[in-house]
Amino acid sequence: MAKPTWYDRGHADALDGQVSDPPYERGNRHHDSYVEGYEDGQRQLDSEADYDRANSRPRKL
Repeated sequence: MAKPTWYDRGHADALDGQVSDPPYERGNRHHDSYVEGYEDGQRQLDSEADYDRANSRPRKL
């Protein structure tokens, strides 16, 4: 059977920003850009959520 990739192993963890990757794949460009892209995307989502909270009006019933 093929070795599980860091994506298969770490995808659930990646939701917390923790990618559990096997050492033979650690530090390659694909992995680094994935983690950086994830963190940038998470910051973007956080700032959008903050903006929505700050600018939301109570719904009229």
